[in-house]
Amino acid sequence: MDILAELRAAIDELLEIKKRTTEKEENPQLPVIKGF
Repeated sequence: MDILAELRAAIDELLEIKKRTTEKEENPQLPVIKGF
């Protein structure tokens, strides 16, 4: 799948955030992903 580098970077950032938090914790919404 050909996606924008900015979107890929946001996905990578989200994955890192999810590794450090539990499911119960709220995580920030990333505008690039939300816009996609």
